[in-house]
Amino acid sequence: MFFSEYKLRELANIDKKITTEEIVKAINSIGFEVEEVFKFNFVENIKFGHVLKTYPNPESEKLTVCEIKFADKIRIIQTAAKNVKSNDYVIAFIPGSKLNGNEIQSKKMANITSEGMLISYPELGFKSELLTKYMNENILILDKVDLNKDPIDLFQLHDNIIEVSILSNRSDAQSYYSFAKELSAYFHSKYIPIPEKKKEYIASDISIKLDNENFLNGMKVQIDEFNIDIQDIFLLLKSNIKIDDNKYINFANLTLIYTGVSLRAFDCSKISNNISIKKEKDIWYLNDSKQNISILGVDVIKDFLPSNNSQNVFFEFSQINEKIVRENSKNSKLVTYSSINNSRVISNGMILLAFNFINNYFSKTSQLINEIDQTELNFKFDEEYINNYAGFDIREKTNYKKALKSLEILDFKISKNKINIPIIRHDVKNMQHIVEEIFRFYGLNNFSAEPISQLSLYASSLNSLEKQITYLSYTQVMTYTLISENKNWFNPFQFQDVKKLKTYVSEDHNSIRNSLALPIADVFEYNLKKNIKSLSLFDKGMINDQESLIIASTVKTYNEIKKDIELISNQKFQVIPLNNDDLHPNYNAGLYLSGKLVGWIGKIHPSKLSLDKDIIFGEILLNAIYSPKNKFIEFDSSPLKERDITFEIKQKEDLDIYLHKLESIEGIFSIEKISEFQKDNVNKLTYRILMSESAIQIFDNTNWQNIKELM
Repeated sequence: MFFSEYKLRELANIDKKITTEEIVKAINSIGFEVEEVFKFNFVENIKFGHVLKTYPNPESEKLTVCEIKFADKIRIIQTAAKNVKSNDYVIAFIPGSKLNGNEIQSKKMANITSEGMLISYPELGFKSELLTKYMNENILILDKVDLNKDPIDLFQLHDNIIEVSILSNRSDAQSYYSFAKELSAYFHSKYIPIPEKKKEYIASDISIKLDNENFLNGMKVQIDEFNIDIQDIFLLLKSNIKIDDNKYINFANLTLIYTGVSLRAFDCSKISNNISIKKEKDIWYLNDSKQNISILGVDVIKDFLPSNNSQNVFFEFSQINEKIVRENSKNSKLVTYSSINNSRVISNGMILLAFNFINNYFSKTSQLINEIDQTELNFKFDEEYINNYAGFDIREKTNYKKALKSLEILDFKISKNKINIPIIRHDVKNMQHIVEEIFRFYGLNNFSAEPISQLSLYASSLNSLEKQITYLSYTQVMTYTLISENKNWFNPFQFQDVKKLKTYVSEDHNSIRNSLALPIADVFEYNLKKNIKSLSLFDKGMINDQESLIIASTVKTYNEIKKDIELISNQKFQVIPLNNDDLHPNYNAGLYLSGKLVGWIGKIHPSKLSLDKDIIFGEILLNAIYSPKNKFIEFDSSPLKERDITFEIKQKEDLDIYLHKLESIEGIFSIEKISEFQKDNVNKLTYRILMSESAIQIFDNTNWQNIKELM
């Protein structure tokens, strides 16, 4: 997720003396991973202005002349944009301002000197692809503003954007409020929560029927006057969220980045009041007893969206079974902010956070439809258990007491040897999870190393297999053996049982992967985000109860990957397409030896793995490599011999049976098809075989007409 450093500082109340580097260190220290930190924009000395008068340049049909009052003087600035009018407030580069290090100067345009340049969203550093067409083509117009103020300070334009990788079990932390609270717990600062407004709630005539798998929530809002202000638009853009012309879609995305909960907005005049879940064909819908109004957890059907003028809006934000959301996204072929968000667990605390957030934006709201259970999980707080994990008595350590204070800031409550878990933390379920929470704030660097009584050192040469693969232009990476059971869906070897651990530190690492493909795909995704698009990688490690090797590439072809697998393994495989819905139907094959599946080649189905670039994978079980049928033979210096053979193949007859017999003969160096002729449903294929003298004898003594009976 992309976070604004300014917003995190504001919500976590972080002291100004704390540097960006210290914040990054804190984030990494408490179990998250900073992928990148970059400066938001490069503008200097820009100013607010008030447009006094506009008129067309008499010598140019494209230019509008604007007389603009600034804090120090009135300036003339010309623009080609058509949306600037008198009494507007704008931001401008004036002589001496800088954009990307280049100083802005006065410039004569159509015989009138322009003393600067008016600013649009792209000039402020916002990505064009995140902006609406209007924002891309027009000058940024503001509400009334004090001309003496600095736009850079007021709008926090000299911001740093921090890209953070967050594990899926911490869906609560994929939001400004929860992530800022994590930093507040680290720095022991005074966290600024969402204020709870005391007000009278309006009555809601909408009812939502619950089912066994999903807990549906929502609230009704009456609109007097509502707009997303410029600071909120800026925060959405800094967070890499696309702006929409519909203000309710923008508000839904604002709620998402602040609370981690996605909203779906409906115009109350377009729906009836009895809402429930309904399945039609392969898709689950939200239905109002007359019609389907949204694809559950994915998107609102366009006809029922509120317009910018809607007066009564229903917001639905629910706890939907993640498997249903993924199924809906796949079958509807829609990937939205909602579907991505609802593919993770949404806790009761996150729903209440979203409810309070909405209440602060609207004066007339209903109570939450379908009350949330606010009962906190609690269990025995066992300090001896913590000591056993630490390996020493941790209770007297200063850092331990600080870690408990951090947990208190995160709303964990410890009293009388019992701990209560905040309802926002669906991932904390037992004392082992509490140990993990304490240790991440205690600081792993604060555990002293114990000397090893005896240490045997040995040197080993580079693994010959790894060396061979490196020569084929692959780079080795290392991925985790353990994976979330929910993410362990890719099973090309058709293992019957998922190997789940009985004890584990995190839900994200509770089972042994069934393939190396998904972990290595994460490595590709990370590099593709960095615009590194040409990659060939390999990894080896445990899958299920066996050891596996995988090669993968964005630059090598399917056939090149197949040849590399054969070269690495020194095997000739029977290649048969696999009937596996998780693989691309046009790019997959199983690799068989003696009728047993030992590997696969291909692409993962695009609906299952969404990446900007195609990746070809080749994976093989290592026992297939390390038990080859090769044997030592004396070196034969005689020239290689050629033989041509023609096979007559009837329609639907399998040629592979002949080719496998050829490939099984030791001493064959190449098999090349040289001609093909078809007549009367019989296909005649001629192959030229290059082989050694010893292979010639076997070839010539083989009865190719009766090869089916022989095999």
